[in-house]
Amino acid sequence: ENIEGFSVAAMNGNDGNEYGDSAFAPPVYQQAEFAGNDGGGIEAFVAEPVVAATGVALLKTPEEEEAETKKKVRKYMLYAFIALALVMAAIITPIAIVFTGPVSPEPTRAPSVSPTDAPSDFPSAPPSTTGLLSTLEYLRSIEMFPTCPENAIDSMFSECAETQAQFSAAEWIADEDTLSPSLNSTQFLQRYILAVFYFSTRGDQWTDCHRRDRNCLTGFSWLTDKPECQWDGVRCDDEPGIITRILIGESVPLGNNLEGTIPSELAKLSALSSLTLVAGIFEGGKLHGQIPSELGLLTLESIYIQAHQLTGSIPEELLVNQIEMQMFAVSNNMLSGALPTSVVDLPKLIELQLHGNMLTGTIPEVYGSMTTLEILELQLNDLEGSIPDSLYNLTLLSELSLEDNNLNGTISSRIENLDYLRIFSAGENSLSGNIPQSLFTLPELKVLRIAQNNMSGPLSEDLVFLNNSLQIFEGNDNNFSGNFSDIAFDSMGRLRQLFLHNTDLTGAVPMSLCDKRGSKGLRKLTVPSTVDCSIKRTCCDEL
Repeated sequence: ENIEGFSVAAMNGNDGNEYGDSAFAPPVYQQAEFAGNDGGGIEAFVAEPVVAATGVALLKTPEEEEAETKKKVRKYMLYAFIALALVMAAIITPIAIVFTGPVSPEPTRAPSVSPTDAPSDFPSAPPSTTGLLSTLEYLRSIEMFPTCPENAIDSMFSECAETQAQFSAAEWIADEDTLSPSLNSTQFLQRYILAVFYFSTRGDQWTDCHRRDRNCLTGFSWLTDKPECQWDGVRCDDEPGIITRILIGESVPLGNNLEGTIPSELAKLSALSSLTLVAGIFEGGKLHGQIPSELGLLTLESIYIQAHQLTGSIPEELLVNQIEMQMFAVSNNMLSGALPTSVVDLPKLIELQLHGNMLTGTIPEVYGSMTTLEILELQLNDLEGSIPDSLYNLTLLSELSLEDNNLNGTISSRIENLDYLRIFSAGENSLSGNIPQSLFTLPELKVLRIAQNNMSGPLSEDLVFLNNSLQIFEGNDNNFSGNFSDIAFDSMGRLRQLFLHNTDLTGAVPMSLCDKRGSKGLRKLTVPSTVDCSIKRTCCDEL
């Protein structure tokens, strides 16, 4: 049937089938009637069924197009709003994180104590790690983990102050040491002993090279993953990997702030030959307690423990059978008791430094048998008696320091036997008598300190024989009398310091001596008021 001259078949482009591809499809106007007659007529039937059936879309009225356009605008605005919200969220979230920081989840429980550099007193309960348990068991089996006193709680962990450093060391080597040496190895034993020393001397408070120090300039920091022979102050000289020397504070002019005690475990380092624990030059160290007598089990070449607060007597066991000992120096501590006599059995001893303690008694006569000795420093103690005549048998002495004690008697003329003597210091005692003439014949004497004694007599013009060596002469606060020896002092071209105040000398200072004043010549000059020094205003120093 034709509609305005066109057939349905023509509309579908089908010349053989009246209804196109579908043999049962009714004419288009019949489909419109099937859609219902609601006032819209054929326009109320939207284009989709017509297009599907015929491929031809129906035209819409302007009102319908306007409504559809508004609908699309609203849809697009909704999409734009969502997109804008997403962009804003993407910008704001990172900014909030930067200024407020990431939100951390609440911890399940607060830590029991605040962390400190010093090791904690004791664990609240036995550790559960198998490594620590086996480490403690092994240390007990080789007697390297001490037992608590009877009045303390003793267990596998020995929870008492006496074992705090040992427990901290065991805990470190079991749980933190990344090298993880086997229990029965030399490396394990060495690292454990050094860790005990570290915790015993409050290593976390050291000035340099403690375990958190990443700027150690003189080696590697302690308790790190480096081999222990590379830790600062640890030396392995003879055999690779075997510790032979511990030198703490030697390379640090201000010391390294050692505090605590010297552990006896150091005696288990069987090859250790030198132990140096030096405090600062301006502030003393804080090591206290006694020198472990167990160190006498080692074959030592030197012990140098200076400027700490060690107490007790010097252990005789430390000096027995030490056939290699060349230097024994435990100066500027608080050691008491008598001078040790076992030092006389050290066949290679060169330096004996016991000054700056509270040692009492007399200087043993047997000290004169130490014929290898070159330096003897006993000053700043409470020694009494006279200078033993036997000391003048020590013909290799280059320094003999006895000042600031309670010594009396005289200086023997036998001092002339000490041809290598460069420093003779015996001031601040109660010595009397004249300066022996033989002292002026010592060819190497550079320093002569005899101030604050009761010495008397004239200053001999024989001082001139020291004109090629003497640099410091301190004779003040004595009873010297007679004329100021201008001849003797005028010829001393190397003299740098001359103290003669508070004496009974008379005369005048010659201009030739005043002319020696200067930065490169005589720097200090003092004379008593009975000696005229008015020849030049800047010649003598005021007291």
